[in-house]
Amino acid sequence: MSVQPEETTEERKDFTGVKNKDLNKKQQRNRRAAKAGGYTDRDLNGVPDADELDWNVLAEDWRWIENLMLEVDEIREIVENAVKNYDLDTETGVNNFINDVIGSTWWQDNDTFARQAFAERSTDPETYKGRVEDAANAVRQEALQIGAPIDEATVAILAERFVTEGWNQPERAYRLRDELNKKIGPNQQGQMFGQAGDLIDKLRQTATRNGLSFTPDYYNSALASVNSNLTDEAYWIRQIREEAASYWPSYSEQIRAGLDVMQLASGYMNVMARTLEIDPNSISLNDPFIRKATTGIDETGNPRPMSLWEFEQDLRNDPRWMGTDQATKSMSDIGTSILQRFGIL
Repeated sequence: MSVQPEETTEERKDFTGVKNKDLNKKQQRNRRAAKAGGYTDRDLNGVPDADELDWNVLAEDWRWIENLMLEVDEIREIVENAVKNYDLDTETGVNNFINDVIGSTWWQDNDTFARQAFAERSTDPETYKGRVEDAANAVRQEALQIGAPIDEATVAILAERFVTEGWNQPERAYRLRDELNKKIGPNQQGQMFGQAGDLIDKLRQTATRNGLSFTPDYYNSALASVNSNLTDEAYWIRQIREEAASYWPSYSEQIRAGLDVMQLASGYMNVMARTLEIDPNSISLNDPFIRKATTGIDETGNPRPMSLWEFEQDLRNDPRWMGTDQATKSMSDIGTSILQRFGIL
C-alpha cells in the first residue's frame, strides 16, 4: 500500500492540494497573498473565503465584538456569561465565547454578513474601516431625517451592526429604521425634530383645532407605527377626525370632510369675543359656553347647535359680562328708562 505524501501547510491553506508549479502566475500570487494574510482562498481568485474565517485571529479583539453587540439582548447575555464564566485572557476562554456567539440565533440570522465583515476586518482593515464610516454616515442621516437624537457612541454601535447585519441590503434596510424608532424622542432642548417633529406637530395641531388632546404616548405610538410602515400620516389624521366627529355630532360630516371645529365654531367665538369684550385668541374650544353652544340637542335627541342670538343671550349669564362696557351702558339705559317713567327725567 502506498503512502500519500503529507500536504504542506501552504497546500492546506487553500484546500486545493495543487502544487505551485501546476498553477498559473496569478494563482500562485493569490496563494502567496493568502498565506501572508493569514486567510483562506480555496479557488485562488484573490478574494478571502469569508465563511472559512479562522476565529483564532479574533482572540485579541473580543472586546470589539462585545461593544458591537451591546444592543442585541441575546448577545449581551452571552457576553455577560463569558465575562463571568470564561477566562478571556486565554485563547480557550475567548474561543468558548466565540463559539457561543456562533451558536446564537443572531449569528444564524446574520451568518453571511457577519462572517464577511469579520474576515474583512482581519484581512483588509482599511476597507472595513471605510465601510463602517459609510455606515455611520447612513445612520446619522437616517436619525436626523426621522428625528432620533443619538450620540456618537450609539452611532458607532449601530454602524458596526449596519455592516455585520447587512443593513445596506434592500431587504434589510428596514432594520436601521426599526432600531432608530426605539430612540425617537426629544433632543436635549426638549424638542422633537425631523420627520418625527413634523408628524407630531401636524397631529397635535389637528387635535387642538378640533378640541382634543392626547398624551405623549399616543403620539409616540403614531410615530413608531408610521416609521415602521404599518400606517401613514393620513391614517392618524383620520383617527383624530373620527374622534372629533363623535364628540361634535352637529359637525360630524364637515369634520370628516376635512374642516376643523375651530373653523366651524368661529362664529360663536367672534360673538363671544364681542359680547364679553375679550381677545378672540384667548377663546378655546374647551370653553364651557362654546361647548354648550355647539354640542346641544333638541327635544328629539338630535344634535342642534344654538343660534348665534341664543348664544349671545346665554353669554349674559357669564359673570364676565357684568364687567363689560355693554353691561354698564345697558344698566345705565335701564336706570334712565325707569327714572323717565317716574317723571324724574
